[in-house]
Amino acid sequence: SDPWTTMWYSDADGVASVSFTLDDFSLGGDYPVAGRAVVVHDDDGTRVACGLLQSTSGEVVTLSEYPSYAGDYSTSGTLLVEALDSSITITGTLGGLETSTSGGIHIHSGYTIDDADGVGGHYYEGMASDPWTTMYYSDKDGYAAVSIGISDFSLVSSYPVANRALVVHLSSGTRAGAGLISASSAYTTLPTSLPSLQPTAIPTVLSTSAPTASENDTSFSFSSLDIGEILIFVGGFVLGFTALLAMNKLLNTRNDNSLASQEI
Repeated sequence: SDPWTTMWYSDADGVASVSFTLDDFSLGGDYPVAGRAVVVHDDDGTRVACGLLQSTSGEVVTLSEYPSYAGDYSTSGTLLVEALDSSITITGTLGGLETSTSGGIHIHSGYTIDDADGVGGHYYEGMASDPWTTMYYSDKDGYAAVSIGISDFSLVSSYPVANRALVVHLSSGTRAGAGLISASSAYTTLPTSLPSLQPTAIPTVLSTSAPTASENDTSFSFSSLDIGEILIFVGGFVLGFTALLAMNKLLNTRNDNSLASQEI
């Protein structure tokens, strides 16, 4: 029977968190899902969004409310931090922001977001000047597509950012959201995609718990596995699958040579 009865539930702001597990599927073994399409349906069953399950690299940032923040905005999102030759890129989607404005998005020196004191200030100790002038730009619904590049930083070598805090500021400069740059953050909360935003290679709406539907909530199906797990392990699958293809090609070549010898 069809196991894809999985659902997600949107809140009053159109944001949903998803976490579910499906038995009998795998990345590259029985019933493999790597490379296949994930489809989001509207409440009437209409297919409204889709994406491919594919590998990625770098470190994931799961954004949530900044410690001690008590304002009106609930910043959420998932970002991917990747290393280039002598720089890093930060890409992803933010939600729960002020509408039609801009604010800072910076990496801070601390290794925790459990308390405000541990987050620290902008991470640039030893540099001539503070490079963290990077900004996001939100739309009329409070969403922002992020694509930032910044030189002289890395994930784990010179000026390493792995496991440090990334902070999202409101237009006033207030710290409203934060997350750690860590692959262990793959169970994430990403705002639902908007038609005006370009899709990124970031997981869709995820969390460790799904909200309960209420009278004002809308539910619809979401065909997928636990994408948090897929993000962590799909890179290894792609390497293994490539090796398997190479081995299969080698075996086929040997078989062809053997058959040719027999015919002669």
